[in-house]
Amino acid sequence: MPFVIFLIAIVLFASWRLSTRYQYTRKAQTVLQWSAAGSLVAALAFCMLLFPGLNLLYLALAVTGVFLPLYSLVALAIVETWRKRRQAKYDENIKALRDQEEGILEEITRSHQQIALAEHKRQTLEEIHRERLGDQRRVREFLDQWERGEGLARIRSIKVQEWQEGFSGLSQSEIDAKRQSLRAQLEELEASRSGGGDQERIDQLRAQLSVASLVSLGAVLGKPNAELSELEKKTDEAKQLKGDAERRLEALRYELSEWERHRNEFLADRIVLGA
Repeated sequence: MPFVIFLIAIVLFASWRLSTRYQYTRKAQTVLQWSAAGSLVAALAFCMLLFPGLNLLYLALAVTGVFLPLYSLVALAIVETWRKRRQAKYDENIKALRDQEEGILEEITRSHQQIALAEHKRQTLEEIHRERLGDQRRVREFLDQWERGEGLARIRSIKVQEWQEGFSGLSQSEIDAKRQSLRAQLEELEASRSGGGDQERIDQLRAQLSVASLVSLGAVLGKPNAELSELEKKTDEAKQLKGDAERRLEALRYELSEWERHRNEFLADRIVLGA
C-alpha cells in the first residue's frame, strides 16, 4: 500500500509540474508524445511478461498502473533536462563570476596581510631606532622650516645641498669635529646677540649644524631608513592593489547580481521548451 501511495504521489506531482511549470512548442509536444508511446509499450511488455494470461480488463488496469508513473518519471526527466540546458548559460556565467569573486577576495586578503606585515615591521624598526629616528625627524622639520624662509627658499635650499655634499665627503670623526666647531661659533654668536648679534648668521649656523647632525645620523640610520622606505613602498603598492581589487570586486558583484536576477526571472516564468 505505501508503494502504491508513492506511485500516486509521483503521478500527481508530475501532472502539476508538467502543466504549471512549462509551455510546450510543437517540437516539445512531439517529443513527449513519443516518450508516452514508448512508456506505453514498455508498460504493456512488462505486464504481459509479469502477468501472462490476464484478461483484457485486468491487463488494461495493470498497464495503466505501470504506464502512468513510468511516463511521469520519463516526462519529468526530459523536461528537467531541457530546462537545465536552457538554464546552463545563466549557471555557467554565475559560476565563472563566483570563481572570479573568490580569486579577487583572495587578492584582497593577500594585500591586507602584506599591509599588516609591513606595518608591523615598520613599527618594530621605529621602536628599535625610536630615539635616533625622532632626532632625524626633528632635524628635518627644522631644516624644512628654515628653507621656507620668506623670499630665501631657493638660496637656502642651495646652501643645504652644498652643506650636505660637503659633510658627505667627511669621516665620522671629521663630522664630529665640524659639529663642535659650529656649536662653538653658535654659542659665541648667541652670547653676543644681546649686544646686536646677527640673527641671520645664528639661524644659518643652526641650519648648518642640523645638516651635519642629519648626515651623522644618516650614517647610523642608513639601513633602517632604506628598510623603512622599502616598507612604505610595499605598503603603498599593497594598498593600491587592494583598492583596485575592491573596485573590480564591486563591478563583478554588480554583474553577478544581474545574472542572478536574469536567472530568477527565467525560473519565475513558465519555461518554453523546444524553442
